[in-house]
Amino acid sequence: MAMTERFRDVRKGLGREIGLASVAGVLIVLSLLFEHLFHLSPVFFVATYPITPQMVASLLSLSFTGAPII
Repeated sequence: MAMTERFRDVRKGLGREIGLASVAGVLIVLSLLFEHLFHLSPVFFVATYPITPQMVASLLSLSFTGAPII
């Protein structure tokens, strides 16, 4: 019985990781689409540096998957 509970816990954790990886993958694909197909203009500027939608999507993707790596 203890083995089945442990299996459920591992499966639950794996499902969360797969979900985060899927969201990050979608954000990376959006970032590439924004950069190569849509050629969108900057959303806003930070200290005269343009912040583009592809940068936002890339940073969001990194925030979802970067914590376990760091």
